[in-house]
Amino acid sequence: MTLPTGLVVTRGYPSTHTPQQITFSSPSINGAIGAYYSHNDLGKIGDKGDPSGVGGRDFTYDALERLASCGDYTWQATGCDC
Repeated sequence: MTLPTGLVVTRGYPSTHTPQQITFSSPSINGAIGAYYSHNDLGKIGDKGDPSGVGGRDFTYDALERLASCGDYTWQATGCDC
């Protein structure tokens, strides 16, 4: 979808009709609010990834499908000969 300002918003939905990604054509806006999602077997968000690919937030649920915990993470390479 293109907004009147020219900003392009891209959304991806897998066959479960749940959001998979929301990205923006502006790097500064995408870095602030863009996201990638993965869902668990219950269809609930299990992970919300940062569009930069360096971190995100994990979500876990209890037996009654209620949010039990969430935690932020960042990717850190160790032992890499890059």
